[in-house]
Amino acid sequence: MNDNFRSQIRNNLNQKETDELVEIWQKHNQNEWTELTFDVIQEILKDRQVELPMQDKPNYPKFSPEIEKITDIVEVERKIKECEKLLFEAEGKKTGGWISLIVSLFILFSALTRIPGGGIFLW
Repeated sequence: MNDNFRSQIRNNLNQKETDELVEIWQKHNQNEWTELTFDVIQEILKDRQVELPMQDKPNYPKFSPEIEKITDIVEVERKIKECEKLLFEAEGKKTGGWISLIVSLFILFSALTRIPGGGIFLW
């Protein structure tokens, strides 16, 4: 990391009151602050001889809706593989194959209808 950038962060944070730095440190909001910022705050608070309080659990950056859609697609792919496995087993047994087919299609339909706009795949 560029030392000049780190120094700039330190200079900016050094202007803040100790209570404000302690609050930032304690909340540990990673949507708002970087890990470098937390490292610098830790240094400043130690320099000011402040005992560091426990940090809250990290508040990780939220996923974008696009990422959430991808996880839905992964779930659909998993359901499709389950259907394929059931169909393969049904073909091997040759008995009750139509029941497995219906169950497989039901699982697939259920997975697709849980995704917003997912039902469009069926039409």
